[in-house]
Amino acid sequence: MAAIKYKCGYRGLSGASGKANRIKNKLQNASWYDTPMLKIHPKAKNWEYFSNLITSPYVKNEEVGNWDSTHCVLFVYGGGTTPYALDKHFKPLDIVKIKEANKWFGTRYYHYGIYLGDVGNGKRICHFTRENNGVRLVSWEDFLKDRIGELHRYHPMIPFKYPRRIAEQIAWAYSNKFREDQYNLRNRNCAHFANMCVYGINYSEEIEDNKGALAASVGVPAGVAVGGMTGLSIWTVASSIALAPATGGASLFFGAASALLTTGGTIAAVELGEEYDEINNGKGSTIKLVNEMSESNGKLGEKDDWLSERIKANIEVPPKQHEWIVW
Repeated sequence: MAAIKYKCGYRGLSGASGKANRIKNKLQNASWYDTPMLKIHPKAKNWEYFSNLITSPYVKNEEVGNWDSTHCVLFVYGGGTTPYALDKHFKPLDIVKIKEANKWFGTRYYHYGIYLGDVGNGKRICHFTRENNGVRLVSWEDFLKDRIGELHRYHPMIPFKYPRRIAEQIAWAYSNKFREDQYNLRNRNCAHFANMCVYGINYSEEIEDNKGALAASVGVPAGVAVGGMTGLSIWTVASSIALAPATGGASLFFGAASALLTTGGTIAAVELGEEYDEINNGKGSTIKLVNEMSESNGKLGEKDDWLSERIKANIEVPPKQHEWIVW
């Protein structure tokens, strides 16, 4: 209702109710059903900054709390909790973002995952990491492990894609080892994966915001490696952006880090091994939502299996012949 009021210029929510009913009916139509946000978002066919597409009232960005060194989430609005109590603050298919402050170098980066709800054995988060170099299901504890910082929730108020389809695409990516051994900070990081699944956007805003610093790091030749540093990646001497050690994810550092000491005490450039002629899959500062969703659906398959069924069971989404629920 808030999104409809915002787009259509209604002065109150009551004036938007008729429009909401018409949209609900149209969501039952096949042309609207699989990608409802394309019919709702006024900028879906325009070239726009990522932040103009993933914004209120279409996506709710909420700082849930802060994960501290005592492994206790301190909620912004007061109180603390354990990891599994976080379930009541997230809905399935929310994007989870955690900011980490590195205690050795005073640097910060963001890591992204997709909250699924309980899918068995305590697993709740699906994420794509450099550490494992693939798509993994993990518990809250594993997702938050070794990370200290703000915890954010991104919740689409109206799904960008039909949620059951998102569930099947996540299941397909997991079972088919999507991009296994193909992690790439610039073009295939954790934000790319989460955004592709939930929004249908194969794009990382952090990469775009820091592409100048990434370009500056090209001075270190690809293939340069340092022994005994498993799990490490780019650390740029030329700028203030670096890649996190053994933490996985997009691992974008913003801060004072400029170099890394090997175990022998010498400054080293760590293995790069990435395509330096392309950043964010060759895209610029603006993207077109309709193009992005077509591209991402072409890259992701769909699988109806135990994982997709568990995710669907956690989502309050009816079949086509019933009413839509706006989350």
